[in-house]
Amino acid sequence: ANGDFVNWDDDAYIVENPLFQSPTFDGIQRLFTQTYYYAWIPITLLSHAIDVAVWGMNPKGHHLTNILLHSFNAVSFFLVCMALFDAARGRRDDKPSFLAPLANPIIAGAAVGALLFAVHPLRVEPVAWVSGRKDLLCAFFLLPSFGAYLRWKDQRSVRWFVASLVLFALGLLSKPMAAPFPLVLVVVDVFLMRNDVGRKNSAAQILKDKIPYFLLSVLAGVMTMLAASGGKVNVVGELNRFERIMLPAYSLCFYMWKLIVPLDLSPIYPELNRVLFYLTPVLLPAIAYGCFALLEKKQPAALITLSSYAIILLPTFLGLSSGMQPLADRYTYLSTIPIFIFVGGCVEWLWQKSAMSPGKSYQRKVVTAALLILCAVSSYRTIRHTAIWNNSVSLWTHALRYAPATREEFESDKPYMKPNYLDAYTNLGAAYYAADHKEKAIEQLNNALLLDNRFADAHYNLGNLLFEQGDVDGATVGFKNTIVCDSTYAKAYYNLGIIYAKKDSVEQAVESFRRAARLGFPDAQRMLNERGVSW
Repeated sequence: ANGDFVNWDDDAYIVENPLFQSPTFDGIQRLFTQTYYYAWIPITLLSHAIDVAVWGMNPKGHHLTNILLHSFNAVSFFLVCMALFDAARGRRDDKPSFLAPLANPIIAGAAVGALLFAVHPLRVEPVAWVSGRKDLLCAFFLLPSFGAYLRWKDQRSVRWFVASLVLFALGLLSKPMAAPFPLVLVVVDVFLMRNDVGRKNSAAQILKDKIPYFLLSVLAGVMTMLAASGGKVNVVGELNRFERIMLPAYSLCFYMWKLIVPLDLSPIYPELNRVLFYLTPVLLPAIAYGCFALLEKKQPAALITLSSYAIILLPTFLGLSSGMQPLADRYTYLSTIPIFIFVGGCVEWLWQKSAMSPGKSYQRKVVTAALLILCAVSSYRTIRHTAIWNNSVSLWTHALRYAPATREEFESDKPYMKPNYLDAYTNLGAAYYAADHKEKAIEQLNNALLLDNRFADAHYNLGNLLFEQGDVDGATVGFKNTIVCDSTYAKAYYNLGIIYAKKDSVEQAVESFRRAARLGFPDAQRMLNERGVSW
């Protein structure tokens, strides 16, 4: 909880968010009625607003909230695992005893799954990054929603169904990635909850039960598309057609690999792992075949796990056209929950089997020792990885550890996906600038331009830095270069207008402000409107 805010969404969502400037009823109402930063996530914004009201801009308080949310999610995970294992085994009359947790298979399996989920290094990004709050809050509501759904399936009490539905709605308002959740419920019903209490669990009934969930998902999807309509970025522009088609399948294998071997974790993944990419057409069908083979032996857990994992990741594939980052550790917070449940289920099964055979009690000791070692290694890696999120400089320095050294190397290693090394250099330059290390800031921006001299963001930031240093001519060149690289860069036009105004070049200033206004820059629009100048 000792980290700072970082210059990656923390500034936009929290530090400079105009919605937090008026902690009134009208301000809270705007959180729910307005989209912000190409997203509609009112519950997440409300949580940030509460943090601002309680902690101000002290990042320790904001980080503490993330830690508390993750801790609650780990407990919820444990309880949901117990309910799911109980339902799957049909032990409705044999509830687990909390007096002997290690001897009870259900408690042992749930505890292992929850612990591994909580301490895995992939959890670092959404927990240590204040703007990762979206994933934490989404799980905060989805896990209890699933638990309430299981209770409804058991008791058929309407209040549990309503509770599940309300919690699901809150999850959607935290992050739209919750939208595929109804499909997960369908998968669980079809393959697991086949012996529904008191009624026939037909296909029609299964789908009928999910209609309210699907309606909420559609509504959230429409709002998300409307919010993202103005922020489309070609994040996979350097990929060829085959690579774009394969990217979703590659992502499934990529996250599985990072789950098993959590090394070289990074806030950005600009390059495809070529070995894994070309193995994907073999690995994924092989895994799917194994799952269906187990299904034929009346063991559906593996298929449920793989299906749920892929379903939860579905929004990350569909969101590429709206500028969603193609690969990110935070996407695993929700999507790997089924995998950790599966691991816990395997432990539960092993505990149950060993209890039936006293001569096999050694299995528990071996598995317990292996799990303790695994948790210790995961905890160590998590602590090490958390340190890179302490501040913007450590974050982007880490992201650039494998950056190309020359333009030739940069171009030969393509394809690149956004955000890439150019973005990391620019953000590192901005971090040094904020820390009053002007020379280091210029160096990092020049490093970005060394790799690609048509990178508009680097030219723009360099123009701002030179302007702050009083080098008006250098700043003018920087902003003009920005426009040459990207003719829609509204802020560059606006800053040029300010420079021309200082030089008393009225016509050039007005024309620059007009261009910025026409591109939708609100400061330029407001300034021209106040002066009665058409644009």
